Amino acid sequence: MKLLVRTAQFCCVPPAGHEPARWRKGDRLVIEGIVTLPGPRRGIPAVLAVEHLGEQGRQLGIDSDDYEAVLDLAAVGVARLAWRDSPVEDWHAGPDSRIGDSEMMRANAATTRLIRGVLHRHGSAAAPPSLARGLAGRPAEIFGEACRVIADPDRRVPDGRRLADLAPDSIAVDLFFAHVEACEKRWVDLARFYGFAAVVLALAVLGARRCRYWWTAPGWPGMVDEFVRRLEDPARWDDPTMIAAVRRVPRPPDLADQEDLRRLLKAGPDLLSAAQAAYCLRTGLLAVPRTWVCPIGRGEFARLTRVLEPTTRPHRRSRRASLWGWS
Repeated sequence: MKLLVRTAQFCCVPPAGHEPARWRKGDRLVIEGIVTLPGPRRGIPAVLAVEHLGEQGRQLGIDSDDYEAVLDLAAVGVARLAWRDSPVEDWHAGPDSRIGDSEMMRANAATTRLIRGVLHRHGSAAAPPSLARGLAGRPAEIFGEACRVIADPDRRVPDGRRLADLAPDSIAVDLFFAHVEACEKRWVDLARFYGFAAVVLALAVLGARRCRYWWTAPGWPGMVDEFVRRLEDPARWDDPTMIAAVRRVPRPPDLADQEDLRRLLKAGPDLLSAAQAAYCLRTGLLAVPRTWVCPIGRGEFARLTRVLEPTTRPHRRSRRASLWGWS
C-alpha cells in the first residue's frame, strides 16, 4: 500500500491493475484520476494526462505528433502566463504607463519569439517519434532558461529600451521577477509529477485556446489576411467609424504596400517598425471580427488554467532579484 500511494501521486490515472476508487496515506488522495496533494499542489486534477490533452489539442487544431507546432504554441502559453498575465500588464495599463499598445504588441511577439527559440534549441535536430523524446535536458533547465530570458532586465524590447526601463519603479520590476520565478517553479513541479511532455502539451493547449489570435497561434494568419482585405476594401468593415479611420490614416512611408504588411505581420509583429505597428492598430488589426467558437467548455479550460498558473501572487522580494541587480 505504501508503494501504491507513492506511485499514484506521480500518475494522472490510477496504476493499471488497481481499483480506481481511492488510496490514502496521510493527506494524499487519489480518486478516479484526480490527484490531491498537500500544500500549494492541493486539488491538481488529471487534466494533464497526455491522452486527454492530445484530444483537446485535436479539437483546437493541434497535431500532437507535430512537435514543432506544439512547441510554437507552448511558447505562446508560456508568454501569456509568465509575461502578459504578469505585473507587466499593470505597467502597460497603469496611469504612469511607459509602454503603449503598439509597443506592447511588438513586445509580446518578441517575448514569444525568445521563448520559442529556447524550446526549439532543446529539440532534437531530426523529427522525433514523440514529443516526450523530442526534448532534451531536464524540465528545470528548459523552463529555467525560458524564464531567465523573459525576466532578463537588460534585454531589449523592439523599441530599443531595456526591459527594466518599462517598469514604473524598482518594486514593480521585482514583483515581475517574482511572478516569473513562481511560474518556473510551478511548471517544473508539474513536470516532475506528470512528465515534461504533458506540461508542454498543456501550455500548447492553453496557447491555442486562450491566445487564439496571437502570432504563431492558429487564428493569427486568418486575422492578418482579413485585416489586409479590409485595408484594401474599407467597406468590408460595415462601420462608418472604421471606414473613415482606414481612409484617413496614411500608410507609413517605410511600408511598400499592403502585401508587404501582410508578410511582416505573418513573420511577427515584432518585426514591424514603430510607425507600422501604430498604423496597424489605428486601422483595426485587433478589431477584426473573431468568429471562432472554442469546442472546449469554459469549466474544463478553467481547470487547466488553474493548474498551470502560479498558486500564489508574489508578495515578497524575489530570492533572485538582487542577483539580477534589481534593487
